[in-house]
Amino acid sequence: MAFLTSPDLISLFEKEYGKKKLVLDTNLLILLMVGFFDSTYIPQCRITERFTEQDYQLLLSICQHFESEIIITPHIMAELSNLSRSKRGISDDRLRMYFNVAVDKLNQYKEEHIPFGEIAAIDLGIIVNFGFTDMTIVEAAKKLGAVILTDDLPLAEHAVSCGMVAINFTNIKTYNFAQ
Repeated sequence: MAFLTSPDLISLFEKEYGKKKLVLDTNLLILLMVGFFDSTYIPQCRITERFTEQDYQLLLSICQHFESEIIITPHIMAELSNLSRSKRGISDDRLRMYFNVAVDKLNQYKEEHIPFGEIAAIDLGIIVNFGFTDMTIVEAAKKLGAVILTDDLPLAEHAVSCGMVAINFTNIKTYNFAQ
């Protein structure tokens, strides 16, 4: 359907269609959780070091244009947990506090389960290119009429090619930087 590539287009989309549901990919969900936990920790944490506190603020700003109940899938939660606990993730001394914040926030979101049979019915080449988690993101967004917010350009392009609305976070960051 469409790429939303600037804050202005996101605002226009909201005015035209109202507040829609939003599906976040894993990287941005981790950024959100680390930011909720301690935004000053974003550049110190290896898993979020490519992001800044300003990126976190931008992500919060984008999310305000959508329903407050963000959509997540069990696959996204598993990736969030595994990556957060990995050597690249949250340091051991902060892990318990981080998970306390993450569990509290995730309880406010809507979990959408996509049965494996639905994923298995997708063309195998697409599954190989994107993986199970990305396919649950696409299928959840399709099922709920939600917008996908990702920092993965190929995923965003695939979603648009399937007739959905997608936001590539990197495009928004670049647009904001140029302003």
